[in-house]
Amino acid sequence: MALPHNTKFYQLGNGGNLIFERDLDALSEHLGRPHPEFLGTQVDDQPGRELQWVITADLRGKREPPISERIHFSVMESNWLDGLARAMQEALARLCGQHVTEIYGTRFAHFARHDSIGGPRALSPHPKLKYHVEHVDFMLHKPQKELDNCRVYANQTHAHIAQQTDTIMILAHERKTLRQQRAKKDATIARLRAKIGLIKKMRDEFRELKQGRMSVVEYRDRFLTLSTYAPDETDTNEKRKERFLNGLHDEMQTVLVNIPFADLEALVESAIQMEGKLHQANENRKRRMMKQNGPHHTQKYRNNSSGGFSPRNNKPPA
Repeated sequence: MALPHNTKFYQLGNGGNLIFERDLDALSEHLGRPHPEFLGTQVDDQPGRELQWVITADLRGKREPPISERIHFSVMESNWLDGLARAMQEALARLCGQHVTEIYGTRFAHFARHDSIGGPRALSPHPKLKYHVEHVDFMLHKPQKELDNCRVYANQTHAHIAQQTDTIMILAHERKTLRQQRAKKDATIARLRAKIGLIKKMRDEFRELKQGRMSVVEYRDRFLTLSTYAPDETDTNEKRKERFLNGLHDEMQTVLVNIPFADLEALVESAIQMEGKLHQANENRKRRMMKQNGPHHTQKYRNNSSGGFSPRNNKPPA
């Protein structure tokens, strides 16, 4: 079961002006019922997915005779306000469906009616609109159920590819035809697959990252950039230090591996200082070699036996 991340509470009767709120409050007052209450719980029902809201409606029954039944149901939406609006609309329809006799002769008699499980119920014809409201309610009920089914299917698909998605938000906000919603869902999945491929590529590059010809500063910058694509491999201070140290030049690793560092910043600072010292040592060695290998003269010798050069005799002949 998903753990709640956040909760909200809303009770009618406080002068609010949300969609369906005034009609629902007026109907509750007409029926002598307490003000309806709505509890929203933000849950994460799929690993790696965006949070969703489960709105639970509590319509307590009338306490004085004639006693009315309590109405209790839940709906799910991508955000709190959309879920609250949908819950109020459903609450209004279920109240009308439960109190057919009590609303006779009022304007509520021609509102949409739902049974105890949310299914549409037949209406008496409106004097002017006739059966239009009833037909519209029946037409909207099936697409709403299909949209709910699409939301479940999208959650399962996106959980398999371990990537957050905005498909549910698209389905909840745009409310277009089922065919259009499926086309948008497929396009979203394709984009997410491409993004996952990029993340995998960058993660592989991070795992193979070595200092090479880079300076320590350049290596650090590249390390920090790529580490964002492998959070599970750098989620602790020890992992970050070990991974950074393994990518340094061997001569640096040999020295730095035995030194305890408080964090990655301290390790980087020591590596930068050591790099400077190694660079200075190399420069000093080059200068010494240049001094030792400066221009000098050599004498040529002739070998008498081989017809080559022989030592020159600057003495005059006897």
